[in-house]
Amino acid sequence: MSIIRVFQSALGIQAKANIIENEMHNLTGITADILKYNAISCRCGSIRIPTGEVGNTYKCINCSKESIKNKYNLGDRSKDDSLNISPKKPNQVISMAHYDDAVHLLIKEHKHKH
Repeated sequence: MSIIRVFQSALGIQAKANIIENEMHNLTGITADILKYNAISCRCGSIRIPTGEVGNTYKCINCSKESIKNKYNLGDRSKDDSLNISPKKPNQVISMAHYDDAVHLLIKEHKHKH
């Protein structure tokens, strides 16, 4: 480890690349948590997660079967839509940019458990 990195580490300074990487990892984890929280059980013993920001289609992370169930809205809520008046907290809004990575994370967690 270089002397500069030792000082940065001692002072708690992270390189920009590390900060960006940590931020991306956090957003993927948050997205995975939101998907898991809004998931439904699948007959195969796994979970079916929402397939987008808004809709009623769920897809299993294990057997890939789809089903149409309860409606969900995991995106930003519009003040104009009378059914979605209350704003959401940022940790309740799904990031579709991290959706695929979050699905892979959930699949990895599922395989690790079984």
